[in-house]
Amino acid sequence: MAGLLQSAVVAALCAPVLDPDVQLFWRDTQRFFYPFKLAIAERLRRGELPLWDPWTESGASVLGQLTPGLWHPATLLYLALPFPLAFKLNHLIALPLAAAGAFLLARRIGAQPWAASIAAVTYSGSGFLCAMTASNLPFALGHATLPLAVWAILRFVDAPAAPRLLVAAAVLGSCGLAGEPQTMLLAGIIAGVWVLLGAGARAAPRTLARLALCGACGVLLSAPATFPAAERLRLGDSRRLERAAGLFALDARRLPGLALPWAFDDAPELAGPGASDTPYSEYFSGEPHVAFAGSIAVGVPALVLAAFGGAGLLAGAALFLLAALGPATPIEWLASHLIPGFALFRYSEKLVGPATLLIALAAAAGAQRVLGGEARLARRVLVSSGAIAAILFALRLAGAFGHDSIAVWLAQHGRVQAASTAPLFLSALSRALLIEALLAAGLAAAAALREKRDLVAAVVCAVSALCCGSGQLVTAPRELLESRPPLADLLASRAGPSASTWRIESDTEQSLILPGLDARLRRAAWSAQVLAPRINAAHRIESASGYGSLNDEAYGLAQSAAPGVFGAVLGVRFRVRMPWETAPGPGWTEGPYGTWILEQRTLPRAFLVSRVVRAQAPLPLLRNPGFDPERVAVTAGLGFDEPGLAGEAQLQRDSPERMRIVLRAPGRRLLVVSEHFDPGWRARVDGAPAPVLRVDLCALGVEVPAGAREVKLQFLPRGLVAGAIACAVTLALLGALSVRRYRSAAAR
Repeated sequence: MAGLLQSAVVAALCAPVLDPDVQLFWRDTQRFFYPFKLAIAERLRRGELPLWDPWTESGASVLGQLTPGLWHPATLLYLALPFPLAFKLNHLIALPLAAAGAFLLARRIGAQPWAASIAAVTYSGSGFLCAMTASNLPFALGHATLPLAVWAILRFVDAPAAPRLLVAAAVLGSCGLAGEPQTMLLAGIIAGVWVLLGAGARAAPRTLARLALCGACGVLLSAPATFPAAERLRLGDSRRLERAAGLFALDARRLPGLALPWAFDDAPELAGPGASDTPYSEYFSGEPHVAFAGSIAVGVPALVLAAFGGAGLLAGAALFLLAALGPATPIEWLASHLIPGFALFRYSEKLVGPATLLIALAAAAGAQRVLGGEARLARRVLVSSGAIAAILFALRLAGAFGHDSIAVWLAQHGRVQAASTAPLFLSALSRALLIEALLAAGLAAAAALREKRDLVAAVVCAVSALCCGSGQLVTAPRELLESRPPLADLLASRAGPSASTWRIESDTEQSLILPGLDARLRRAAWSAQVLAPRINAAHRIESASGYGSLNDEAYGLAQSAAPGVFGAVLGVRFRVRMPWETAPGPGWTEGPYGTWILEQRTLPRAFLVSRVVRAQAPLPLLRNPGFDPERVAVTAGLGFDEPGLAGEAQLQRDSPERMRIVLRAPGRRLLVVSEHFDPGWRARVDGAPAPVLRVDLCALGVEVPAGAREVKLQFLPRGLVAGAIACAVTLALLGALSVRRYRSAAAR
């Protein structure tokens, strides 16, 4: 029966999303994961392994970003099911996965099934996890797997055995394969503190060794994803992590949102059509004025029960919440300096995830203690829940009577003092106070019962979870993601198909106010209409603009500081400006929705140059007005100046990972290929290996001798072979040890 309740909550949350006419779309789900997964699915169905993405950032390594999750088991959904359904299920599996893991972990701490189901529904229906499920796939899968990873690690530490180590490493490694390696670290922290607090001083070294072994095996099983990403990290700006400190940190003013959904959520649709300010951005956010997680709610019933669940779990949750506040407290700074690897991860607000898990477990522990037979504690729950219900009812009545004066005060103390935002907040707050008061009263009623307290309390927590999570799984009509924007047709009519021919470049960080749409749909519709980075891929338009977490510093420098050379070398045929940008000069024409379009001359996708300048700091040369990238190239490790005509080069491409260039080189030349440089590219000139150079900070280059006829380029991400070997060896070793153990047990 407890499993039925968990299943009912998960099904109720997921059912509206399964409507075939709608699709998940919010934030990175539309702008990153939908087009990326669509491209991956199409290539997998053709029997191809997608290692290079030719559509964004002038080409980019698929495995250079962790977030695509190519190796995660859920990728198999795209082979078995139609893409729209597979894409939904890829996200929605986070909810049953979270429920199962939280249930098992709660059972480990002694909770009986009904009490354990409180942890399951609280965590799977939490505002944080549901918001991540709607908006950020890797974080959803990573945090959904967190309780299962902790449970598996603890099982291995309790009774070391190869099968248990295999399970723990596989579950832990799946977090990295999903694109969220921070969850692996968080699982190790939680499990480590858990077992060390319960072990004596003598057992600590042995316990730490087991934890280290489990963590090492998990890292090795995730190596096909994490090793290539680590190689890509070397191309990035190390200072970028420092600049990101405090970005998307939880604001302390938002902490009441743990108890009260809606009012403290980042809900852009509350602003109404055409409005620019939401209650969240007006009152409860720092920079930037959008939340990383749309909600952090767990509801009053779970918080009340958690208060009776033991000091350890509550202390852990409090520490994670304090760390989620970012620079506002020293906790995150201390963790970054004391815990190896912690400083690599951005966005402090993500730490609401493990805090939510510990609150859910504390609620299960509290329910077991209070509702499982201790009459004295049950009376305390009755009194505290009843008092909270009365306070919430009183606050709602006070808000109703003092609505106008409170609205005036809020308007005076808001970020931009928007008068229209205060009534929106008060309306959402009034609804939250009423619902949570009723739920608190329901928990008090459960505590007053002589029998079935745990069952009724679990039902109350299930209803609370539905209130917290259901509003976060936002969907939009599939047409929003699938219809072809007029801009794509306009550019194709001017220049023909984009693939391997031309690219666009645009900056789409802001949203145009489109009439008749709320702010969520407005942002998504505008991103689609202007072919925002990654979205362009769904419409077969190549783009030079990047959209990822691990960026190439040199490429970005060329794009911003030498845009003329950058655009010519990488084939940027069209530049797109937004309507609100500075009025463009000659050559710009108006496009759909008031956009501005500049069409410019580009170089061929492959060409030869006879003069190469060696420069460790090439930017001054590239910015020189007299620099001609068609005749001169700049590299860090090669220089020559050969007389005569440049020669001819023609590019042929049968897959994103392979290119063939047919040449006629009258002398020593440098072949320049209009593709984003990546150290994973390998070259052969007439069959002989040749180094691949970074040209003009951004493109590929290969030196060719006089008379060269053919260059072949093939891409294999650095770190992939080593990662695959590490994974295969670890899996084979653990599998063999597990089989041996089972055979020994059977023989006995």
